[in-house]
Amino acid sequence: MDGLGGTGKSTIANKLAEELQSICAVELIHIDNHIVESSERYDTGHAEWYEYYYLQWDVELIKNNMLLPLHKNKLQLQLPFYNQSADTVNDRKIKLETNSIFMIEGVFLFRHEWRSFYDYRLFLDIPRTVREERVLQRDAYI
Repeated sequence: MDGLGGTGKSTIANKLAEELQSICAVELIHIDNHIVESSERYDTGHAEWYEYYYLQWDVELIKNNMLLPLHKNKLQLQLPFYNQSADTVNDRKIKLETNSIFMIEGVFLFRHEWRSFYDYRLFLDIPRTVREERVLQRDAYI
């Protein structure tokens, strides 16, 4: 599930996961939990848009440690999880149940490096004014 900030991705993904859990196991991944340390994505000498799109995540690591194993029906993943308060990344293992649903929500998920791994894609397109209002309500630091 992809969409710009404030479209309601997390809200809808959480509700969908909750509904689906009544019929099968669901693992919901929020891609924001897998960003890299701030020193890897800010003040790198690149333009801000470049840092936001290209440096926010280790694209190849996510492809190789999450998407490729899922595509090969692996039931255990080792993923980097970002700790915002410490600005560190630590690997954790995720164990999946057979025949479970694996959902990923976040921005830029349909990038060409990852697109072919998804069985289904949902893009939320919400008017800019609605998104801006939601972001301002949600993100007090702005």
